[in-house]
Amino acid sequence: MKDKKLWPVWICLLLIAACWTLGIGRSDVTFSNLDQEGLEFYRGGNKSFYLSGGDAYGVLNGGPGFTLPAGKYGLRVTVDSDGDNRIEIKTSNGAAVEPAELILPAQSWENYLSFELKEDARDLELLIHFEEGTYLRLHGFDLTMKGVSDGTWMLTLLLLAAAALYVLGAKGVLTREGGARLLLIGAAVLCASVPVLRENLYGGHDTLFHQMRLHNVADALRAGQFPVRMGGYGYNGYGSAASIFYPDVFLYFPALMMITGATVQCAVRTYIIAMNVVSAAAMYVCGKRIFESRTAGTCASVFYTLASYRLLDIYLRDALGEYTAMAMLPLFVLGLWEVIFGDTKRWKTLAFGAAAVFMSHMLSTVLCAGLAVLFVLAGMRKVVREKRWTAILKAALAALALCLFILVPLLDYSIQGIGDSGTFSTPVSEHAVQLMELFVVTNGQTKGLGWALLLGMTALGYTALTKRTERVRMKAALLLSGLGIGFALAATVLFPWAKLEELSHGLINYLQFPSRLLAFADVLIALGAGYGAACFADGKGQKELAALLTLVVCVLCAYPQVEGYAIQSEEQPEFGLRYADPYFRYKSYTDTITGSYLEYSLPGSDLSQTKDQSVTADEGVQITGYRKTGTQVSADVVAQDGGTVSLPLFAFDGYRAEVDGRDMMVSAGENNRLTVRLPAGTQGELRVRFAGKMLWRIADGVSLVTALALAAYVIRKRGRAA
Repeated sequence: MKDKKLWPVWICLLLIAACWTLGIGRSDVTFSNLDQEGLEFYRGGNKSFYLSGGDAYGVLNGGPGFTLPAGKYGLRVTVDSDGDNRIEIKTSNGAAVEPAELILPAQSWENYLSFELKEDARDLELLIHFEEGTYLRLHGFDLTMKGVSDGTWMLTLLLLAAAALYVLGAKGVLTREGGARLLLIGAAVLCASVPVLRENLYGGHDTLFHQMRLHNVADALRAGQFPVRMGGYGYNGYGSAASIFYPDVFLYFPALMMITGATVQCAVRTYIIAMNVVSAAAMYVCGKRIFESRTAGTCASVFYTLASYRLLDIYLRDALGEYTAMAMLPLFVLGLWEVIFGDTKRWKTLAFGAAAVFMSHMLSTVLCAGLAVLFVLAGMRKVVREKRWTAILKAALAALALCLFILVPLLDYSIQGIGDSGTFSTPVSEHAVQLMELFVVTNGQTKGLGWALLLGMTALGYTALTKRTERVRMKAALLLSGLGIGFALAATVLFPWAKLEELSHGLINYLQFPSRLLAFADVLIALGAGYGAACFADGKGQKELAALLTLVVCVLCAYPQVEGYAIQSEEQPEFGLRYADPYFRYKSYTDTITGSYLEYSLPGSDLSQTKDQSVTADEGVQITGYRKTGTQVSADVVAQDGGTVSLPLFAFDGYRAEVDGRDMMVSAGENNRLTVRLPAGTQGELRVRFAGKMLWRIADGVSLVTALALAAYVIRKRGRAA
């Protein structure tokens, strides 16, 4: 494509630059009526207070308990009082606020007040102090977040999408037929994304944990960590090593959105839509390549995008790691197919696919290893006769090198005894799916395959029995669907889970839920169903009709489930995510995190003590100008006779402390708090940060070099082909 044809792309890029430079799309977001919804009043729930009889002055309310990013905020308080009173601003993590108090003058009525959060705040409290006068009546209380960049990000993403579509069209990739296929797949993505387009987004089973992860990633990126290792958000700011044990590479983008002023809701919504797009695109490529049919790829993409378990994973369970892995699974399956049944020169696909799954979800990676074994057994004759094991080995080694930057810190910390506490290690046999749940739909939801995939399997069986199709492709479709059905049945009580618990001495319980196997059933059955639907296209024009009918069937089958999640969000705003709100509406957020998620902490830590944000020092050690931002601490210290300083951070291996560039010794003190030892005569600026370890940086380099080498190889090969 000639450079002169790129002018629309340059226009899009200039418009994006203008949006960010001029602040186009930025807006103020108002959380109205907090006096009715977000604040708790202590005196019988009313908002009119009088000083008479036994009444006394004091704090009138608690709440709203929001988790908010740093930035500028405004308050509109409508109050009737004959005395001067004030609003105190407090946070559970001691975030710096300027000013910390706002004055409500007597007879002021409507007050427009401003304050700034210098740091991310948790459990924000806007406390009304009734201190003077004989009465105080509160008529309105609105909080406004200023300069939110949600609109700017939406414009940016839309312009980038327009530029990408133009490039595809200019290169001849997006023909009329290609446009029609894109339209059908886009409609499936839109239907799958309906709940995030509503006013509220329901908080699922794992919402709190994954929100902690997202805030941790954002915090670590602000601190200059790359790749992210230690977030300073978890456990009331003491820090969490979740990023080491739970890969979150794909969370860097929504975290970047938050860092640049987007609300967490906008970031989460964008991420869900992005995963729907990636799932659809990956399945299209997978189906198209395996069956050498764009129609089969389109139908498989639609089936998978609207698959019942995938939607349940996103909107009911909010299993962010698992549904991210599901977006990458089609690429992994395609890679397996290539090295065992297809073109072994495409082993890079398997390497990238395996690495992508590993960077998303550990348990899915373990299950992928089982799927790989099944593929090898199914194609053992080809593997042995054609020496395909060399391609498998190349892919495995490349994937290992790509993921080394995750594996090395993980193994390092595991050897130290840090890891999953086993809180969620429950007997899997108790959570096996009943057989009929694979087929029965209740209240628009199902734990099983869903009607669309069931109809797709029926279509595949019908075409196999009644139509003449290419034998090799039909065998492939039947093999994939058969494996998918096997995974679905393995998720049920028919599988001997109790016996497996006994044989593995409970190790299998880390799977938690046998229903996870339905993720693999969705992928494999969608591929077979896509080919079955495509086989109905015999004549001219029937390819488009077959794909359209597939979309109609899938939408009709998925709509009750999708609409159910959307209605659930509308009806439960107290657990929801309002589009405008930069918080999850959970009270005592940090208490919930501290009490519920105990894994990835240092052995022997008492997490209930993490509300202690104090800095303590030995007698004779002076500390001034103390400031803590996430995992970073700075302060001026003087220790003429030496001593120690104890900081509200967990002493994970990898922290570094310096005073004016000189390294200080760090260790774990009481309750594993990070303790810095200052030699006698120390005077200067103390700086503490999480720096990682040299071995980790070597692993980072290996992964980076491997990624660049594979990318360069693929680009050069495509350049030669062109």
